[in-house]
Amino acid sequence: MILHRQASNNPAAYSLLADYFHPSNRAGALSLYHLGVYIGLGLSYMSSALASAIHWRYTLLVWGCPGLLLSAVVALAVKEPTRGKHELDASGDSAVSEAKHKRVSTKAFLAHIACCPPFVLLTLASAVRNMGGFALIAW
Repeated sequence: MILHRQASNNPAAYSLLADYFHPSNRAGALSLYHLGVYIGLGLSYMSSALASAIHWRYTLLVWGCPGLLLSAVVALAVKEPTRGKHELDASGDSAVSEAKHKRVSTKAFLAHIACCPPFVLLTLASAVRNMGGFALIAW
């Protein structure tokens, strides 16, 4: 279930955030998006404590009603952004047309990212973090 959510939600969220935020602000927006995982984990511990204090059904009401209200506000207030609004070409001009994008082979792409130390380090750090998290869950 979690893998299905990540496989469908993350690409859509990244695309929306890329359309909403300029590249200079995009890292902050993505970090806040990913912070939601840890906020949700903290709230799950609060939910467990609340469920032991009151019945679990009331706990669902405590978290579900504000969630429904928030989703209604977001559905009414947040509008779909213009696609590609913040895309930049090499000269810094915005609104790059699809014709300007050239196709890169998979081999060339993998060679390019393998030579990028931040990408390699972040990928390794993510792998270690996920292994630790899944090992803790399995334990």
